[in-house]
Amino acid sequence: MSQTLPVALKPNTALRNNRSKEAILLRLDIDPDEVAQVPTEPAEILARCLGRRKSKEFPRQRVFAYAAASTSPVCQKFMAAIKVIKPADLKVLSFEAMCVRAHVSSVEMLGAILMSAKSMSATESALKAIIAHPDVVQATVDAATEWVPILVAGVPIRDEDGKILRSSHGDVAAQKIIHESVGFLPTKKGGMEINIGLGRPPEDRDEGGDADEAWDDTFPDLGGRISGWSADKHKLLEGGK
Repeated sequence: MSQTLPVALKPNTALRNNRSKEAILLRLDIDPDEVAQVPTEPAEILARCLGRRKSKEFPRQRVFAYAAASTSPVCQKFMAAIKVIKPADLKVLSFEAMCVRAHVSSVEMLGAILMSAKSMSATESALKAIIAHPDVVQATVDAATEWVPILVAGVPIRDEDGKILRSSHGDVAAQKIIHESVGFLPTKKGGMEINIGLGRPPEDRDEGGDADEAWDDTFPDLGGRISGWSADKHKLLEGGK
């Protein structure tokens, strides 16, 4: 004889097995009227910026990734609420419904995700720049020191032996970059900023600072030493008379 479930449990069982949007909202205690009052612009912006082209599907995985990487309290609260929802139910929920479930503002979520994306993108760009920098420096040095090919309509001209004809020695723009990196070019104040060991300029010094001591150890004040050597020379010359 088969045992039947109590009548009181049948509606709950039916609700758990119901995959409709209305049933999921009811099961997760999400008020449809409250969802309807949430502005849809944040979700639309996220879909346009993070979603695939020509796809109207909300990019929930990318949104979750940026929200999880954020240290913002609103994102942490959002992710804490999302993690306990079954994946099958989560696929049905709109971004507005998720925000209602998490008791967070969709506008605040948009701002927090924006800042998280900005931070992650800046970190990626910095990492790429750091890794590529040695190659870029070498390419700049090569461009500054190698002969520049003569181009006509973007095509290098070759001699009768097939060798590329070259003109001036080194690319001027690359040379300028190298000069600026070592402080060789004139500054905005005028004059040449060439460090030949004359000590740190007075306007750049900070009394009692460790930076000045480190600078003096690395770049001794040759000007003062030259003056001393000159005085010693005169004493020697006068003593020999």
